[in-house]
Amino acid sequence: MFFVIFPVAGLASVLFAALVWLFAPFIALACRPDGNLPGVLQLCQTFDATLDEGWKGGYFGQLSASPTGITLWWYRSRWLQRNPGYSLDFSILGMPFIQTQWTVVRCDGVNFYAKGPGGAFCLEGVNRWGLHYKFGWKAWNMYDPQAKTWKAAPEWRDGIIPICFTVSR
Repeated sequence: MFFVIFPVAGLASVLFAALVWLFAPFIALACRPDGNLPGVLQLCQTFDATLDEGWKGGYFGQLSASPTGITLWWYRSRWLQRNPGYSLDFSILGMPFIQTQWTVVRCDGVNFYAKGPGGAFCLEGVNRWGLHYKFGWKAWNMYDPQAKTWKAAPEWRDGIIPICFTVSR
């Protein structure tokens, strides 16, 4: 079932991410003082961080003071572009992670492949051209390669793993 769903859900994820990336400067204008987006716009941001994580977490360099005005808006826009639509991938396109229903087929330090229930899958690795790929549902985050065992899903994730469809350098 999930193997059939993935092409449609993966495409939805990519298209939504592209729209969020494109409209990030406008979406960031709606950000509340607490760094979160209101209502349905929350699907545009990460489920586990506010739009202020980029500058607070030092992802864009260390700042001597908290940004305000146009600088704050710029950092929030950049964070949306760095992580576009991740809450959609988690809350709508994600799936429950139950350790006993997943089997690791390959984990060699570079590539990871696991099979889950109903045709769910997780592929993560680097190809011969140096492209990093991530397809399926993010089960690799739940695996400890040293112990060769599954980790429990963090409580803040409610046992859900998000869908992923990315290729990057």
